[in-house]
Amino acid sequence: MASGSSGNSTLVRSDEACILFDAGLSMKYILSCLNKLDISPREIDGIFLSHEHTDHIGGAGILSRNQKIPLLSNKGTWNAAKRKLGKVYRYKLFETEEPVIIKDLEILPVPVSHDAAEPVCFRICQPRTKLQIGIVTDIGILTPPVKHHLQNLNLLMLEANYDLDMLVQGKYPPNVKLFIMGDLGHLSNTEAGESLVELLGEKTKHVLLSHISKDNNTPELAHKTVSKVLRRHGITDLDLGLTYHNQMGNVCLVK
Repeated sequence: MASGSSGNSTLVRSDEACILFDAGLSMKYILSCLNKLDISPREIDGIFLSHEHTDHIGGAGILSRNQKIPLLSNKGTWNAAKRKLGKVYRYKLFETEEPVIIKDLEILPVPVSHDAAEPVCFRICQPRTKLQIGIVTDIGILTPPVKHHLQNLNLLMLEANYDLDMLVQGKYPPNVKLFIMGDLGHLSNTEAGESLVELLGEKTKHVLLSHISKDNNTPELAHKTVSKVLRRHGITDLDLGLTYHNQMGNVCLVK
């Protein structure tokens, strides 16, 4: 639906299931996106939360209460987020690296390196077709669990948060710049490209660059830089797409 430093929410729909991953956008915006897709909010089976930062949970509490949608997270995220979320319709805890079954989908929360209580990314699999996608935002470095669980997926959504020159020359305080560049921060465009080189496989046909900073990056620069890294490694036949912080991206069909 949108992805960036100001808010993140991704919809995954299969033959039977309809799931939101994070809800850091306003309820009004999310409902508008669902309406454009001709999806009723009552069709949403649950909202999976990756971590407690506001750009990932900002609209989750009110959306759960008003539309009667269950929230799901691990214990660390729930403890860190519950005061921000307020009263919710229903809450279910999951264990990191333990699969959760929602109708015809299997969701595996995978631990990531980020400055949060118990942050995760997600691998989503449809066992019947063996199709797999990954949603990886807010990750400082590519850790062994991510390499193990998210290699060779059909579609991968990976953050390309900042351009190094824009960040260094930008308005952020020095300590914030160092945090963003650190192991518990975010991936630069170049780091995203190098990470893709490690994660791509013969099944991987689609990549979406996500969580692109509106202050320290542009979608066009992210695409150009990542493409350059991939070409340097001989990767030229990939469908490399973009997400945006202020508009709904294109619907990506995986088959």
